[in-house]
Amino acid sequence: MTKTVLHVEGMSCKSCAAKIEQACKALGAKKVQVDLVQKQVEIEHDTNSLEAIPLKEHIERLGYKVG
Repeated sequence: MTKTVLHVEGMSCKSCAAKIEQACKALGAKKVQVDLVQKQVEIEHDTNSLEAIPLKEHIERLGYKVG
């Protein structure tokens, strides 16, 4: 199991957090924890099934900036 932490700009509410969580889980994430205050998303996933770059691109397609 791998943990990826991404800094995400533009999240401001629980709806944003839910949208990002659902998107990551749809890609195969096992656990997603969104921290609106720290502007971070912590994602636990299998190393073989999910990579940080597709996660970043997927979140950016939702309208957020991933740094």
